[in-house]
Amino acid sequence: MKEDLLFAEKYVPVSPVAGRISKGAVQHYISELYILLNNPDEAIIFADKVINTRGYSLINQRYGVKSGEPGVAFMDMFHDGNSNREQGNTEALWVWQWEFATIGGEGSNMRRWHTSRYNDIKIGGVTPLELTVERGGRPRARMSLTKFAMDLYEAGDDRFTNYVIRKQFTLKDASQNVPAVADKLPAGYNYGDIIHLDWSNPITNATRNRLDWPFSRKYESGNESDITAGYQYNDQVYLRLADTYLLKAEAQFMNDDFEGAKNTLNIIRERSNATPITAADVTIDFILDERSRELVLEEHRRYTLLRTGKWLERTKLHNFNGGENIQERDKLLPIPQSVIDANLTGEFPQNPGYN
Repeated sequence: MKEDLLFAEKYVPVSPVAGRISKGAVQHYISELYILLNNPDEAIIFADKVINTRGYSLINQRYGVKSGEPGVAFMDMFHDGNSNREQGNTEALWVWQWEFATIGGEGSNMRRWHTSRYNDIKIGGVTPLELTVERGGRPRARMSLTKFAMDLYEAGDDRFTNYVIRKQFTLKDASQNVPAVADKLPAGYNYGDIIHLDWSNPITNATRNRLDWPFSRKYESGNESDITAGYQYNDQVYLRLADTYLLKAEAQFMNDDFEGAKNTLNIIRERSNATPITAADVTIDFILDERSRELVLEEHRRYTLLRTGKWLERTKLHNFNGGENIQERDKLLPIPQSVIDANLTGEFPQNPGYN
């Protein structure tokens, strides 16, 4: 892996054509690999290469297609029409391209899988909320944020505003909705009233199909020509500079440079108006919490937790099914028997804990 990535770093451009991986993405993954290899000094060097590259910078100001509407700078890069570097997203290191009704365009199920089923919420026997573009079209709610993840945010953190994590809906008449369809009004409600989503109690096995649960809007995107469509077609920010800052903070922590890690983390927190931290606040758990606040629905969380040696502990603590169902062996997955059988000239052992 290291050999391939170091080779790629020589040739991959800083700003590639849309959809291609950038030099910054390659350097980011080299930094992550050096963390895994317990070499924080090299990890910091490659993280700094990304951070100090002209053309890569955090989005700290409103821009693009919704900059004239209420919102927060953090969310602008996720709006359709803003995701790519040529559209103003200086934070993007790698953006996946989707396109509606185009050969090879493809789409993504991210929005549909993660959006709560708001159109099935009932109030006094009425299902008030219609499917609209602004609400993201038809949801399926196959996955949800945990209460733990939402409780990590402090009041005033831009990343937890309704612009980023949907916690409420406004009832609208036909002139305000796209498509032009009026929400149904339960008894005692008027257009302009708010329907709040509730996360005061954790989802459990008995309530896993709750409809009124907040959800991330990072991939919210409805298609006006087919509002019931399952796929979304807005380009997906797959890797961005904020993740590189978080890798650097992790490497600094590994070096016992708590002051440096504090400074790096505060750059991320300042963008979102979160309270600055002190060096005494820096722990691996705090870094993981900050990664959740910043990268929820983006990072491959299981692999981050495995890399930091925290997967088993934190899953047991914070996943309502974790304590019952996971054990030490689950850090690795079982090797298929067909793979073991295919090794005819030597022994291929199964991972520990599996028969």
